[in-house]
Amino acid sequence: MRFPLLFASLSALCAGFEVRLSAGDGCLASAARKAQEHGATRILLEEGRHYLKDTLRLKSGVHLVGEGSGAVVTGGVPVTGWKQGALGHDWLWVAPQPRDVSLIDQMWIAGERRVVARSPTMQYSDYVPPGPTYNQIRVMPGQLLPNYSNPTIMRVVKYEYWTASYALVRALGDDTITIQRNASTTYYGGTASGRRYYLENAKEYLSEGSGTFFNDVGESVLYYAPMEGEDFQKTMDDVWVANITELLRVDYETDVQVENTVFEHSRVDWGPCLESDCTSQSASFSEAAAVHVFNSSNVHLHNITVRHTGDTGVWFDSLSANSSLTASYITDLGGTGVRVG
Repeated sequence: MRFPLLFASLSALCAGFEVRLSAGDGCLASAARKAQEHGATRILLEEGRHYLKDTLRLKSGVHLVGEGSGAVVTGGVPVTGWKQGALGHDWLWVAPQPRDVSLIDQMWIAGERRVVARSPTMQYSDYVPPGPTYNQIRVMPGQLLPNYSNPTIMRVVKYEYWTASYALVRALGDDTITIQRNASTTYYGGTASGRRYYLENAKEYLSEGSGTFFNDVGESVLYYAPMEGEDFQKTMDDVWVANITELLRVDYETDVQVENTVFEHSRVDWGPCLESDCTSQSASFSEAAAVHVFNSSNVHLHNITVRHTGDTGVWFDSLSANSSLTASYITDLGGTGVRVG
């Protein structure tokens, strides 16, 4: 990255200078922070991909601009070292889990999202009367597999009247699923939603042609079962997973501008959801967004792209005012596109 040399030459100048950050390095957040500490008010991002190890934060009066056809700011990490024939199956691939990523819940191949390994959609019978900290779902005989390698990292996705709820599995019986209790999972299912549910995040549900993946945290590997007809050998060099939940954050600031920049690859923040209520529409339980503005004014986002996110795309959070999002493209999201308030 050319920034340290450029920065040394500008550090003696007065406040209000312009700094240009080169692509390809993983220190964008720290480089931008140092530039702002020394008075930079205009940050130019060289055309190309800029990697984040932590959230990029902008201060008052700063203008962030992507050069050329646009700079790409990513919270993603490439997955390399793929090998075919995992677990004795020719259709299953495996790669080492990237060292900087603790848990993989999202994965993209050549710009297309893949989903975590899951069961077919099934129909449960009813609820067992809940305990103080848990609920139980009674399922039909034969729906659950005899054994799961790690049931405590699995999730239940249950269809409600208007949405779907997520809950962590606490235990599996022959015909019952014990889940972490939250405010809504007891009440909003039933016949109106068809009593439909499925289980996800289990290695046992990887299947040929499914296009699903599973992160075995214990073994520090990532499995992938390519989609039917997919030539994974052609795309295996373009596999990405997300490392951080928020890419850009503006807190308690004013007069910030961002333009001509792509923000991509953020991971979902499961904490607020799985610890409390995980049924809210459009993932409104989430406390994260790829681009998050909080208690700030005159923040203007122009000609930006937000894509491949785990949560909301752009969020003008509480106490934000006189701000705008214009001529922008928001796509492939894990939650709401644009959230206000």
